[in-house]
Amino acid sequence: MPDGEYFSVEGSTQEIRNVTERLASQIRSALVSDPYIPKMNFPRLRFLSMPGLGYIGADFRTVAKKIRPGGIRIYETKANYGYGGKFWSSGKFDFFAFAPEITANVLNNMKTIVHETTHAVQEWKKWRESTLDHEVDAHFATALYLVLKGRQEEVKHDTVMNYYIIGAEAYVKDPKSITSRWFRDLRSNMRNDVLSHYRFMNKKISPDFNEQEFDKDFQKKARPDGIFV
Repeated sequence: MPDGEYFSVEGSTQEIRNVTERLASQIRSALVSDPYIPKMNFPRLRFLSMPGLGYIGADFRTVAKKIRPGGIRIYETKANYGYGGKFWSSGKFDFFAFAPEITANVLNNMKTIVHETTHAVQEWKKWRESTLDHEVDAHFATALYLVLKGRQEEVKHDTVMNYYIIGAEAYVKDPKSITSRWFRDLRSNMRNDVLSHYRFMNKKISPDFNEQEFDKDFQKKARPDGIFV
């Protein structure tokens, strides 16, 4: 099926197009058939000692089955706008937006697909958390997926992922490590790195950036309706 025409995202210079007919089945199948997805069982990192409140592999597959025309849609950006993917949740519909290099080879970019699917799980569960909480969990999901695959080298140059890889390796080796004081200290570093990263990224694109307001909003608990990177 032909892709849709590019159109401008309201309030920005970005252009995207609907590629759901072309890519929904491919992304859905990649998530459903991936042998590591069922092993994606971990607590929300804000509740380390409460695994029953966390993620299970079946969550990712449930979301995957919603990726279709009329369900969660797939959009492609016209260029690389500084991110591999985003998940939008709005009152009308939910959709992923992926950069061209991601849509060109889905199977080689599963870490991005997993990260954004984690955000879709959060929206589906309607968890009331901060954007920081959601991003910390999505980064950990990415790290856990890569560790399970033995592909940690894919993020070796991404300094934001360092602590996440260390934590995921420890968790895979011994799941009980996630309730330790050591992991709680590591979680603090994870949170700080994500906060600093998104603070820096937003400062680059906003001439009127206010660090105090950003930090307050980023850490404010709310329903996950919005945009997640």
